[in-house]
Amino acid sequence: MNRSVQGGQFCTPISPERGQHCTLIHRNATGGLIQVKTKDPSATFGGKADLSYGNYETLKGDFYLTGPVAPHLSADIAVVGTTMGDGYGRNLASGKYVGRIDHDVGVRSKWFLSPGEGTEARLIFDYSDDKNSLAGLRVPRGATIPAPFGPAYGGSDRYIDANYEPLNRIKTGGVSLRVDQKFDAFSVASITAFRKTDFIGPSAERRGQGSRRLWGASAESRGR
Repeated sequence: MNRSVQGGQFCTPISPERGQHCTLIHRNATGGLIQVKTKDPSATFGGKADLSYGNYETLKGDFYLTGPVAPHLSADIAVVGTTMGDGYGRNLASGKYVGRIDHDVGVRSKWFLSPGEGTEARLIFDYSDDKNSLAGLRVPRGATIPAPFGPAYGGSDRYIDANYEPLNRIKTGGVSLRVDQKFDAFSVASITAFRKTDFIGPSAERRGQGSRRLWGASAESRGR
């Protein structure tokens, strides 16, 4: 889930959807799914902002703004972010923090067009960038390690002693367009979407490898 939809002010109630092939979104979800619906932009200006500071120099903030752009067209933008000055532990080999969120930022915007009775279009953009060292793993304290890897680890549960930094870097973004047309006896919906994700994990960075790149596109329509 994109970080920018995790704030409660951006979403309508979350609901479980059960059953197989009962709606368009269940085509590839045989056991059902949890559906998260974001709010449609408002025709009147509004917004909300929050900022908090906590342990480990953790700074969190979110911002939401909505309002009209033109007749029959409204838009919103949601931004959320987290950063930590300290980590939960350290890498004893390098002295650097582990268990730390360097940054985790998400941006999302929805544009809502209602040009006439029964016609609605929703265009959504989102992007997120996450860099953290939360994947620091080590042999459990007190465990026996076979030769030649040395004695059992006896340090803090939140510390590691590794010759690499357990960094994860994830960049993901996408765009989707949904058009709904209602008629007297039935309605038609068309959904088109594209998404791309770049991921760099600790093992790839240690070996000097590039990122893993995932992308996908889909287009579907239904009537009822």
